[in-house]
Amino acid sequence: MRINNLVVQCALLAVYVIFPDVTLANSIALQHIPAKSDENLLDCFMIMAESKDGSEQMKAVTALSQLADPKSIPVLIKLLKSDDMNIANGAVMALFAIGDPATAEDIFKMIDANRSSTSSEQAIGAIISMRNIHPDVILTRLNSSNIDVKRAAVASLGRCNHKDVDRLISKYLLDKNPLLQIAALIAYINKYSMQNSSFPKSSYECDMDSHDIDKVHEVPKIMIDQLYIMVKSRDRDVKYYAAEALSQSYVSDSRNVFLKLLNDSDSRVRSVSARALSAFPDSHVRNQLIRALSDGDGDVEESAAYSLGIIGGESAIKSMAKIIEDNIDDFNYPMIEAIATSDLTVARDALSKSLTSKNLNSKCSAAVSLGKYHQKSAYNILISEIFKLKNVNDNYKEYYFKECLTEALMHAKSYEAIPYFKDLIKSGEVTKTRIYAMSALYDLTGEAYVDNLDLKYAKDRGAVLKALDELARIGHESALEKIAEALGNNDQSVRSKAAKILGEIGGVYAIGPLINAYDDNYYIVRCEINKALINLTGSEYGYDKESWLKWWEENKRN
Repeated sequence: MRINNLVVQCALLAVYVIFPDVTLANSIALQHIPAKSDENLLDCFMIMAESKDGSEQMKAVTALSQLADPKSIPVLIKLLKSDDMNIANGAVMALFAIGDPATAEDIFKMIDANRSSTSSEQAIGAIISMRNIHPDVILTRLNSSNIDVKRAAVASLGRCNHKDVDRLISKYLLDKNPLLQIAALIAYINKYSMQNSSFPKSSYECDMDSHDIDKVHEVPKIMIDQLYIMVKSRDRDVKYYAAEALSQSYVSDSRNVFLKLLNDSDSRVRSVSARALSAFPDSHVRNQLIRALSDGDGDVEESAAYSLGIIGGESAIKSMAKIIEDNIDDFNYPMIEAIATSDLTVARDALSKSLTSKNLNSKCSAAVSLGKYHQKSAYNILISEIFKLKNVNDNYKEYYFKECLTEALMHAKSYEAIPYFKDLIKSGEVTKTRIYAMSALYDLTGEAYVDNLDLKYAKDRGAVLKALDELARIGHESALEKIAEALGNNDQSVRSKAAKILGEIGGVYAIGPLINAYDDNYYIVRCEINKALINLTGSEYGYDKESWLKWWEENKRN
């Protein structure tokens, strides 16, 4: 087993040597990096992160973002000071992925250094989105002379658990600086969202991973009127941040404002506006977004494709399909996603042609989209592509493409693919490809092919989490046994999810394994186990494992 781990580590690192393009290397290798993996692999990337070679550092910091291991925090904090803003930004995103609120102090320091507006915006976004930052870290920054630091602190008030939050937000809503007014409005929106969702009010509550903040139902009219004034500002930053805040306010009469801003000279404003217009599905908005597909700025075009995918319409689908076919080797992922659900022949043809794209993301997205068509012609195309792939283990691009094709065939529910799926499940290794095959076979045959699936020692977090979802859907006793095994996995997010699923569908079978796992090192996991046991038993013994064991001995025969 040790030899196999070393082989995997060397192979993953080799991807970065073979593919100097960071984006391509990440697309291939990072999909297969085991989360919370062997410490030697983590150490390799941490050593790379301290290299003097900028390209090596960039590759390493992106890998560390995927691994999201707290042990890498000291290295990432050092990289916040990098002169290369791409590396510094990568470190910010890696720290955000790890989610330790204690790192907010260092990210604030990066903002205060004020070396790059782009870098500051990335850091400010991370700060605003971070939960459970200690109130003192935010409150002390309110007195900063650096406007970016102060703006981040004000916007973070909405997620701050402190008695003076309401007074402070009200104060900055009336500030003379329009950027601070906008930040206060964002704080108001975030605070309102937290009060009307399952977000924890402190770091000691459950449901830490809840993201139920999609809608803000009411924002006072006086605030919206102020934003309408600000989006007319001659100050580019004021206009952009006001447009961003307006887009988050879900105001029904902002359609004409965003249509006008779609022609703004600032590409940031155009991009925000294009995305915000997804809420207004009429023909004029559709035509303006079709025009924005040729904006010339990648972010604007991506936002326009996103919105057109929501709004739909034959003219929109045909326009995007033509652009895809005319630029087949480009990064067409946003438009491919947008046309994926269309029944139009032109959409299917564009997806089929994209399977030959030189762009891996476009190619894989097209494959998965074709799998959702439920037409024999689409199945045949996918199966044909599968059998073109030979010796995929020797070619990382083909291996990743094969994973995408397998996912596509899973969605397609094609009986012709059963032999292919059965061949894939012979391996006990927990990979996404293997999970897709298991899921497809259950849908096609009604049988649960889980016998050689080992979730206790599996290290690919993404594949294990996917496996838990599929096992929960299958619901057989053999599937529940595998979910219970995951309570012993090294990854806390896997254990937490396994406990949650068992609490929902595990029945009597799950009680014993849940009690045995009660002394987990992570509070969040223990919290999920406690909720699961309460749900399954109707009893409540807090976090006292001995009391639960006693209860189980007395009641398991019943």
